[in-house]
This record gives sequence, C-alpha cells and structure tokens, in this order.
Amino acid sequence: ETITMNDVENNHQEETNTNNLPTTKKVSPPAIDKTLILLIGGWYVSSAITTNTSKILELPGTTLTFCQMFISTICAALGIIVFKLNDVGGIPRIFPTEKAAFMTIVLSLVFCGGLITLNASIGSMHVSTVMTLRAAEPVSTWLFSIVLLPKEETSCNALLCLIPIVLGAGLSAIAPGTNVNVHGFALVVVCNVFFSLRTI
Repeated sequence: ETITMNDVENNHQEETNTNNLPTTKKVSPPAIDKTLILLIGGWYVSSAITTNTSKILELPGTTLTFCQMFISTICAALGIIVFKLNDVGGIPRIFPTEKAAFMTIVLSLVFCGGLITLNASIGSMHVSTVMTLRAAEPVSTWLFSIVLLPKEETSCNALLCLIPIVLGAGLSAIAPGTNVNVHGFALVVVCNVFFSLRTI
C-alpha cells in the first residue's frame, strides 16, 4: 500500500489540530486551614465556658463586664509584650494613627455595651434562651448594613438564610419551659444592636 503526499499532509494536519486542543487542568480542592479550625474550636469552647460561668457567678452585668474587660486587658498587654506585637524600638505601637485610636475607642465602647447587656440578660434569663435569641443578630447586622454600608449588596441567598434563623429563634423563645421575660428580651435586642454595630 503506497502512501501519498496527501496522506502525509493530512496526518500532519490532524496531529497539529490535536495539539492545539485546549487542555483542561484539574483544580485541586482548597487546603483545610488547621489553624483556622483550632481558632474556631477554641472560640466556641471559650464562649460556652464564659456564658455558663457568667450565670454561675450571679454578678451584676456591669460588675461582671468590668472584671472580664480588666482581665482581658492584662492578658492583651502581656501578649503584646511577650510576643512583641507591633514592636517599634522596644515600645509597643498599638495605635499607628489618630484615626485608628479614635475608631478603636468607639469600637471598645460599643463592644463594652454589648457585653454589659449580654451579661445582664444572662442574669435575667436562662443561658440557652439568651444564646438562642442572640442567633437573630445577623438580621440586625443586615438592617444596619443597609443604612451604614449602602455600597455593599446582600445576595438573595443570604437573605433567605435569615428566614430559618429568625423562625428558629422565635419558636425556641416561645416554647414551653422557657423563661423569656420582657426585661431580658429587651436586653438581648440591645445586645444584638451593639454587636451588629461592632461588626460593621
């Protein structure tokens, strides 16, 4: 069987077309950040211990918040010194600019207000009830973001996710056996407002 020049050219053309086909690259799944998992786990455990301990101590909301903030400040100062965070010439540089210092003070006041109302609500109602009502915080965060962050858009999927959160918190709050009262409920609402402003 004889091979003509046309056959050679056709074979060469087919090889060229095959080589020019786009190749699909396999996309590997993102690696799991073990540090992030540990941080989330540590936050969850510490939060559970803090809320239950706050209930056991039976201290007024302001007194309990002062103790928590005082001890946290000492731990933070020791962490800055030991780990040399933002260390410039041996002096910890906590606020790089005046604006950063002002915003940090405002954020601290908002955060402190959230802790006071949270501790007061825990003293007024059961811990599980307070934490269930606290689950409605994304709703207030979304409402404040509309006013304070108009450029940021919220997807429909994110809004739809808020519906079961609100319904679940509401059903849990009115379930038989819960000790929801007007004073505690109002404190949780104010607490959600404070923490929503902190997030924004």
